[in-house]
Amino acid sequence: MKYAVLLPRFTSFLQAAALSLSLLALTPMPAQATPLMDLFPEDIINTVQQLKPDLNLNPNQQILWRQTEQKTLAIVRQHQLRRDRLQAETARNMSKPGFELRDLGRAVEQESALSEEDNRQLRELWLTVADALDDTQRQAVQTFIADRLQRAAEHGGSAPEKGEGGRMGGKRGGGGSSSGGMGGSSGMGGMGGSSGGSQF
Repeated sequence: MKYAVLLPRFTSFLQAAALSLSLLALTPMPAQATPLMDLFPEDIINTVQQLKPDLNLNPNQQILWRQTEQKTLAIVRQHQLRRDRLQAETARNMSKPGFELRDLGRAVEQESALSEEDNRQLRELWLTVADALDDTQRQAVQTFIADRLQRAAEHGGSAPEKGEGGRMGGKRGGGGSSSGGMGGSSGMGGMGGSSGGSQF
């Protein structure tokens, strides 16, 4: 159930990312794959780094790729900083007697709107890269995505559990740490619905 409440936040990003290089399951461990609906905006960086060697980019494509990676990193960093600030602020507010929970809801809704804009920017960035690929490269992308989908299916379509070395068990795991991120297993990720990253 704790994963179910995270799905709305990912849906809009994933539906559009299905057309781009960013829609595929990354492998936090060699034997594992993350189902598409469990992808986070942060996963894009790992994913495209895995895919890039298969594309044999030409010089112009290399330039576009590097520029897009840099822009993606900047968006993801800001996204993470906002989540960390919201989580830290929420932790402080929860220690205040009589704190108005509707104020928490408003803060989460605000973050949700910002995350949706992050999602839109990321979609456009990587769709632009996809548009610059030739037919052979696009086929390589399809093969890569199909392979990750198959691996996710073979693992039952479930996300890695905490402690298995995936995102949930690493430095983002655990709701008690401010570096854990709002999109992990923390209570804020669930309450936000879309605050942690919708999938951007």
